Amino acid sequence: MLHVYLGTCFTASPLRQWVSAPACRQVATAAQEVRRLVGPAAPALEWLGLWHPPGSPPTGFKALRGATVLLIDLLLFVFCSLLLLLDPPADAEGQRETFFYIMASFTWTVRGVFFMLERTRHEKLVSILLSLRQRFPDDGCDIRGTHLKNAALLSLAWQVAPVLVLPAWIIEPMLETHYVTYGNITEVYRRTMLYMWTPGDMQQSPNYEISYVSQVVVSLIAVEASVLQDIFFVNIMVQVTSELDVLNANISSMRLPAAAKSQSVANGPEYSDTKLEQYEATYFSHKSKTSAEDELQRSVTIYKNTNDENEELYKKLVKNVRHHQMIMVCIDELEAAMSKSIAVVLVISTLNICVHAFGFVGMFQEDAPRVTVFKRTVAFVIYMTHNALFCFLGQSITDQSERLLHSTFSCGWADADRPFKRSLMIVMRQTSRPLVINVGKFFTLSRNTYMQIVNTSYTIFNMLLSVQ
Repeated sequence: MLHVYLGTCFTASPLRQWVSAPACRQVATAAQEVRRLVGPAAPALEWLGLWHPPGSPPTGFKALRGATVLLIDLLLFVFCSLLLLLDPPADAEGQRETFFYIMASFTWTVRGVFFMLERTRHEKLVSILLSLRQRFPDDGCDIRGTHLKNAALLSLAWQVAPVLVLPAWIIEPMLETHYVTYGNITEVYRRTMLYMWTPGDMQQSPNYEISYVSQVVVSLIAVEASVLQDIFFVNIMVQVTSELDVLNANISSMRLPAAAKSQSVANGPEYSDTKLEQYEATYFSHKSKTSAEDELQRSVTIYKNTNDENEELYKKLVKNVRHHQMIMVCIDELEAAMSKSIAVVLVISTLNICVHAFGFVGMFQEDAPRVTVFKRTVAFVIYMTHNALFCFLGQSITDQSERLLHSTFSCGWADADRPFKRSLMIVMRQTSRPLVINVGKFFTLSRNTYMQIVNTSYTIFNMLLSVQ
């Protein structure tokens, strides 16, 4: 939607100008701005080879590291699946654990592939947001600064979440003691961290220790890569929300000076209906990139004989229209970048919530290991929060876009002249359409989607509990 304005956004992107400039100070400033937008995930994702800042093409070594991360995710999925096919665990808890590893590793693999395939689109997103921050200031209200702090807190909380549950997964196999009897011989069976198929005899030292440490390392890499991708999208969604918040503030503050109000009412300026019709067509049609932006640039010429205050007010309106158009382009790019991966995440998370809900069942069983109950319960909360994070951030974008209509009506339109009022009606028609993020062509990131996920998980859990 409204892709016609994309080219202008990138040609005017401050990042492209900074990267091409010879001054090292400007390059450092660009890198600092990118890190502020993307958050603490930026340098880590760059080091892993999953992402690179705009204007800096990935080196071969970084691309190799990214391919290594994807290979780790794929191998986890393959070996866990082989265990379920060749030698499935006999107990129900082991089967649930294996199913969880398969679903988790499948999610990590798929979203990692999509994340790397959409790296160019991620660059565009960052470029658009940097351009928005430079071209449309928040007039000293520090709205963007407040949202940056919120994004930093969310990033920190989401980085800490795995720390709460991963130690339980790592330590639990060490605390378990299993005995296997072969004829008259009873041996101690030592389980590794993951339920996965491994070649050779893993019970003998040092094979067991090497296998255990390797599984811990690859699990930490896979989990951290997935968390960093979450943080990346969370920061981008928060920044889009902040842009809508800034736009609401700028629209509602459009007013004529007190001295110009009486003059605007007494002297109705001449205006061109043709220009207003062109302006309306520019806002709603899919024209070429150049012609659409040129018409917006010339739209202030609808005034022929009027005072400077009315013309300045109209220029503010045109500037806010441009801001709104670029935000819509940004949301389109964000939707395309995260649609496939987040759709997979939501579907698989629904199943994983069911698996970890058995932790609450274990609370009422005397023989249930306390460590297992703890890790299941904490993982259940984390997966519920994970789905809520994306759904409610998507809802915040929709809520801010719905505020635009009220902000437009709250501006000082009553004291403005006729051309401004008519143009404002066109703006109100466009802002009456709320902006939403659709993922996978089936889901919309909203509160309703989150409630549907919870209801579906509860239904599946009841069905599994009844057949247990």
